[in-house]
Amino acid sequence: MFWTFDRKHVVDLGAPKTVSVVQFDGVSRTSATLLQPHSDALLSLPHGTPFADIAQNAHETAMRLHALGIFQTVDVQLDTDGDERVALVFTVVEKPVSHGFNKTVFRSVDNSMAMASGIRYLNAMGTAETIEASYKYGVDTDVPLYEKGAFSSQLSSGFQALFSKPVNGNADQVVSLLASRENVSLGLQSSYAQQVTGLKAMYKFIDNLVGAKHEVAYNASWRRLIGAGKSMSQTVADDLGESFKSAISFATTVDTRDDIGLPTSGHYLKTLIEGAGLGGDIRHVKTNVDAQMNFPLGHGFSVASTLKSGVLWSLGAGKSRVNDRFASSIRGFTQNGVGPKDGNDFVGGDLLASVGISLYTPLPLLENKPIKGHFFANAGNMVKYDSIKPDFNASTRQLFSSVSSAVGVGIAAHFSYLRFELNYCLPVSLSATDRVRPGLQFGLGLNFDHSMFKILPSSHHASLKAQASGADAHSQYKVHDTMRNGIHTVRSDVIAGHPLEAHLENWDLTQEQLKLDMARSVYGLHQPLRLQMEKHLVNQPKRLSVLKQSNIAQDILSGKDSTIDFEDFLGDQDPSLFLLDVHGCAERQFGLSRTGAPL
Repeated sequence: MFWTFDRKHVVDLGAPKTVSVVQFDGVSRTSATLLQPHSDALLSLPHGTPFADIAQNAHETAMRLHALGIFQTVDVQLDTDGDERVALVFTVVEKPVSHGFNKTVFRSVDNSMAMASGIRYLNAMGTAETIEASYKYGVDTDVPLYEKGAFSSQLSSGFQALFSKPVNGNADQVVSLLASRENVSLGLQSSYAQQVTGLKAMYKFIDNLVGAKHEVAYNASWRRLIGAGKSMSQTVADDLGESFKSAISFATTVDTRDDIGLPTSGHYLKTLIEGAGLGGDIRHVKTNVDAQMNFPLGHGFSVASTLKSGVLWSLGAGKSRVNDRFASSIRGFTQNGVGPKDGNDFVGGDLLASVGISLYTPLPLLENKPIKGHFFANAGNMVKYDSIKPDFNASTRQLFSSVSSAVGVGIAAHFSYLRFELNYCLPVSLSATDRVRPGLQFGLGLNFDHSMFKILPSSHHASLKAQASGADAHSQYKVHDTMRNGIHTVRSDVIAGHPLEAHLENWDLTQEQLKLDMARSVYGLHQPLRLQMEKHLVNQPKRLSVLKQSNIAQDILSGKDSTIDFEDFLGDQDPSLFLLDVHGCAERQFGLSRTGAPL
């Protein structure tokens, strides 16, 4: 966002002013009802408000508009003619209404690969709502993905549809509705598969005082556990069948980290409390805490500490179910390799505790790159809690008396779309039932959003309020320049151009941006930088501007050397950037222009 102060004289920042007009330009799909609260707040500022306060309020309004997530840019212009009135003009560029996205994650800690694809609609109805539909598919194996040979696998798939909308145009308050269907096989860790069909309603809001994000949610889900495997344990067999869960939850998140993927300072804290029992046959209280602290040590060194804890307390005479208990994920061990088991089945824990500490170090010749050396140590454990014969002290002693731990060294890297981690792990302490995985473990996450690959340019030709065309860039005195812009008509002020006009005007620019984005994704950032540098070099003028221009090098770099367009035989569709402005030269010759001295 940038500021533009349009005035003919210096304005005293303390001078009393009154906001007379609030205008939004560049909107085509956004509804006036969404923008009305923002304009009303500015128009309701008291008469005689200092100019600096008006500018600050306009800046905060622009930030709130950008936070809605439907605008690429939001620029604000303050226009005053010397009197007490101030006009505020917000110029926005809307994001494309729809785009697809792909997400892919590889992890060797549980030998898993997961992919998700979907489509997202932004601002489809003009009130900053988001409509998203996605499908995910995953596969887990019992051996690392990079090893050859026979292996066993388990599959998972799911579909979800999401609708979210800000409350009264305020991005700090969002209501959402999520419908999902998921099929998960857990045959490698436990002898069952699960089908879940759920509906979740959420209300999210931000506490600006401490910067915390809160979420209040209601979740109704129908679950079905299906036995898989001949060696199924009695614990799993007891929980087979259907169950209905009706629960409310409250989550709070505070995140001050300087980087999500590879932080060096700041902290992260997420707390969740869930109460199930509002109907259905699941009754429990579940709490979970996930915390991280990062401390910079200077010279590229930093320390990160993590803490995870959870308690699942069953209500009534029933015990907790395997699909409600906590799962474990600790470096040096397999997924769900730490915690209670019944035979070969992992059955989860009611009490969870794990800690970790990591030292990130700069690498030689890569001090300024997002790649760090990684030394770590982590430990954790889970235990079951008998709600029929409760003994919380005994369960707590068991939780901390048989801790499983591992140490390791490796590298961690974070790029724009990629989070990569490669570690060599060595288990230090373990129990008889733990499943260890010493040696190399790697994790690779790719979040690739195809919104960059839009084929058609967006059209931003409309305005909620028409501007007077006399205030064009070539006019010194805010009157229409007939010699440059043609005869003025009122119809051109109040009727927007056809959307196809904007598409055609921006077609070449959009196609060029598409090619640069694809080159960056395939070859890296250096490829589009090199192409742009070469185009800049070949576009330097080599002939007098009044002579006909021809640039075969530019055609080759643009991919037009093997095509024939209408400008190849009818002439360039746009006048040369270096042609003389006859009217401008005449104005400077006779001293009519303030932009330059007479020729």
